[in-house]
Amino acid sequence: MANPVVVFGDEPRGGIWRVWLLLILPPILLMAISTAYATVMVILAGGDTSVIGPAMGPALPYILLANHGILFALMLWFMRLDDTSLRQIGWPLPWRLSASLAGEVGVGVVAGVVLYAIHQYGSGPLVSWLAGDAPTFRMASSTAPAGSNPVLALAGGIVLGGFVEEQLYRGYALVRLTERLSLPLAIAPMLLFFGLLHLGLG
Repeated sequence: MANPVVVFGDEPRGGIWRVWLLLILPPILLMAISTAYATVMVILAGGDTSVIGPAMGPALPYILLANHGILFALMLWFMRLDDTSLRQIGWPLPWRLSASLAGEVGVGVVAGVVLYAIHQYGSGPLVSWLAGDAPTFRMASSTAPAGSNPVLALAGGIVLGGFVEEQLYRGYALVRLTERLSLPLAIAPMLLFFGLLHLGLG
């Protein structure tokens, strides 16, 4: 028998297991992709495990692109099954640009670049100075993993990473969980799994 689907009605929609799966999956998927890549590198090196460290830095943007691409596709599929629209997870903007997908993406990219610049040249150096260190003004290339392409690092780790994580955690998961839980109870597991995803990445 199919799960009942109710769009913001009094009765909670079915398929809540999909939300929990999407919350639990990101750190597991990231670890699985990283482990698979490291295993392939060791096999190609004839069993030499010393190649793992030097190989992971350049590969990290590709790993993040694969990880977040899979998560985003899975989220869109689950949204379709749940009858959850992009509007319901917060895509439309409160002005005319909301009618244009390109406009929404453009606003998000511009906002992300502005916030990144504020962090790199404002709050980051300020925190360093308050901690007693000499403030450093770092460009995106210097924050990329050693040996990686800075453009891919920016795309995979910041642009796509931030976009997918926001849609997954504060969009789809929060909307679905608040159908069954109070807002504080819905936020708590979201924060826990978000933290687990970033535990090894910073």
